[in-house]
Amino acid sequence: MNTFTRSTSPKRNAMKPLAAAIICAVTTSGALAEGFAIEEVVVTAEKIERSLQETSIAITAYNEDSLENIGATGASDVGEYIPNVNLSPSMGGNKNIRMSIRGLGTAEPAMAVDPKVGIYLDGVYMARNSGAVLDVVDLSSMEVLRGPQGTLWGKNTTGGAINMTTVKPKGEFGFKQKLTMGEDGLFKSLTSVDTPTWGALSGKLTYAKKSYDGWATNISSDAETDLGSDDTDAARLALRFTPTDDLTIDYSYDYSSSQSVAAPNQVGTVSPELFGADSTVGTTIDLRAAEPFGIYVGNVYEQMAAEISNGRRDQFDLDGAGVESVRISGHNLTAAWDTDNFTLKSITGFRKYDQSNSGLDLDSGAYEVLDGSDTVIVPIFHTSGEKNQHQFSQEFQILGSAFDDRLNYVSGLYYFTETGEENVPWEFNIYSAASYAGGTLLRDMGDFYKIESSSKAAFTQLAYDWTERFTLTLGMRYSTDEKELTLFETNPSLDQNYKSKKDWSKFTTSLTASFQLTDDVHLYAKRAEGYASGVYNPGTIDAAARNAGAALTPLNPEDITSYEIGMKSMWWDNRLLLNTAYFYNDNQNLQVTDLVDAVRVSSNSGSNTGEGFEIDGVLRLTESLTFNASYGEIEIDNKGREVAQTTPERSGSAGIEYVFPAMDVGELSARLDMTHTSASGFSSADPETRGASRTLYNGRIALDAIEAFDGEVRVALWGKNLTDEEYIVHGANFSFFRSYVWGAPRSVGVDLTYNY
Repeated sequence: MNTFTRSTSPKRNAMKPLAAAIICAVTTSGALAEGFAIEEVVVTAEKIERSLQETSIAITAYNEDSLENIGATGASDVGEYIPNVNLSPSMGGNKNIRMSIRGLGTAEPAMAVDPKVGIYLDGVYMARNSGAVLDVVDLSSMEVLRGPQGTLWGKNTTGGAINMTTVKPKGEFGFKQKLTMGEDGLFKSLTSVDTPTWGALSGKLTYAKKSYDGWATNISSDAETDLGSDDTDAARLALRFTPTDDLTIDYSYDYSSSQSVAAPNQVGTVSPELFGADSTVGTTIDLRAAEPFGIYVGNVYEQMAAEISNGRRDQFDLDGAGVESVRISGHNLTAAWDTDNFTLKSITGFRKYDQSNSGLDLDSGAYEVLDGSDTVIVPIFHTSGEKNQHQFSQEFQILGSAFDDRLNYVSGLYYFTETGEENVPWEFNIYSAASYAGGTLLRDMGDFYKIESSSKAAFTQLAYDWTERFTLTLGMRYSTDEKELTLFETNPSLDQNYKSKKDWSKFTTSLTASFQLTDDVHLYAKRAEGYASGVYNPGTIDAAARNAGAALTPLNPEDITSYEIGMKSMWWDNRLLLNTAYFYNDNQNLQVTDLVDAVRVSSNSGSNTGEGFEIDGVLRLTESLTFNASYGEIEIDNKGREVAQTTPERSGSAGIEYVFPAMDVGELSARLDMTHTSASGFSSADPETRGASRTLYNGRIALDAIEAFDGEVRVALWGKNLTDEEYIVHGANFSFFRSYVWGAPRSVGVDLTYNY
């Protein structure tokens, strides 16, 4: 059964339509048939397996069937379905991800900027947004934790955490083959084989292949033609060794290699003062040399303005669209030893990320200048270059109970280190008819730096049952972080290498009071602290003075204190799930990263508060008919510098699934999902860089449990964005112009799965 379980919450004012629909379902559906209970969902948000309905955290949990029914293979695929959560590919690459939960996040794939939402794969923290949209093979579950994770989870994060778990070896022979075919040349193949147990050892090998031509075409003969295309190979080896009944050792190795072309940027606006009737002849400035590039008869920005369209385009003329090659690999070694009184656990992880990009076209077109007697194409804003990162982490845990099981505890030590490097030159030229004044227009021409980071922590969480129904949980964590930035003299704005090192420490706590009002109603109140260490700001080099300037002074750490009250409840013999949560975040020294005058700048914006609610419901109306819906709102109030809100104020989803009466050939089911996101901004420095609200519909019809070839076959027909909604997923202000990335048009396809 497809189970959607999101913690959600009532607010002080009237419920909005989607939330009201859930409450209406609660109060009016009195006559329900017997025996149609919602399946229990087990989560590991507190490092131990526990029912979602007894866990005092706002969580969205998807099991393997739920992920398949919405077509999710990675973190970015579930973002549309979860209120107050934004998970989507970022501008400039298919393998980067924007992550924001309850207004805290970053769209930056930069190595120097730490994400505010932590992604974990089988317990190992993945440090960079870059490469987070990896092709995880055989994903068994995904949990999205909302609110600061300052106690139990790896790196301290202020927004939340995403916990992804892969399928473990079963210990008996098994085979799975899944094929997906869809529009625009989409083809995916996933093959997995489980081995029988050899003594104490069992294994699982999975291979995935994806090819996609993209939905937009580039007519330029000097660049890649398939925009948004993707060609990925991914593999995973999992081994399980159980030498005794008390000791389990899991090892896994995953690898993916991809060649992709970024989805096209589309011009949204051009600064009006840059073109007009009196500006038909001007100078195009080569910022690398700080001198005129050439004379263009007819304004460059008039050409750019001519590219503006009110809707999504599917054809472009991009002279700088190149291939992004990404290689990701990871090792995970997890050992768990169970005793009569406690469990000892070790999680060791090593991950590596390498990226090279032959060209990224951010100016949305090919623009001509006259250089003497020759007409040449001049890039207004292109990038290329390389990034690489590797990381190592080690975590030790002890989990157990005492005092006749009234006290449950999780304690541990955590160590993490990483090195990341960027060498990304910009091709950045500007046109000016009047304001050129020699070298004063010189800007940072790219990112050329190395960042080295380490983090150490000791943590504990103690949950004491004062009565059979009342539990008090105390969490504590002491963290130390150190960073070292090296700025390379290969940056045209520098004349030598520069270095800076800084360390920070923080003690964070959480306190939760939970009360089991009835067997089916769980109430909780929580105060939690989160912390994000200081970050360096390589984008603030003083180009005019040709020195490192403020780049050597890191930002102050970001701190958050969150207050949350919630209810998790089941009604009518477990046929109706209703979860709610209200939260209030007090954020200090908020770290904001944005483009300012086309240069990436991070700064402490001061303080703000975020207040909101989430509500989620699942109704099993009959054995065949299931409804689910969720809704959330957030309001952000800036106390320091005015910062534009980049988080949608309202978001929600609704779904209906029907399983048809039994058939001789198999089990037929149909599902329709709707997701809604209100208008949102993409730039904290520019409130006008924003996208309109959107409502998307996805559907799926599946014929399951078809007996064939000694196994079972499933055939599913699916469609995404069924109404062909035109919507913007990301945007940026490049000083002289705004540019946007639009979402994919309607697509349909078919899945064919065989399980033995």
